[in-house]
Amino acid sequence: MKAHLKRWWDGEYAPPQNDPGSSLVFIQGHYEKHWSSKVAHVVADFWMKHWQWCFSALFAVTGLVIAALKL
Repeated sequence: MKAHLKRWWDGEYAPPQNDPGSSLVFIQGHYEKHWSSKVAHVVADFWMKHWQWCFSALFAVTGLVIAALKL
């Protein structure tokens, strides 16, 4: 299960496309991620950059909801 999750997170390896008639050879491929993995990466990157702001906003909204319920 861990290997499957890692393969989903990293993506499938796509080897380089070399032209058989060319003398130029590419040796480094790339990883193609599934669309859901791309979304997960965006959410994780946002969380890692702005986690302090997210906690502050969550606490503020919770306080506003509690105050509104008390009225």
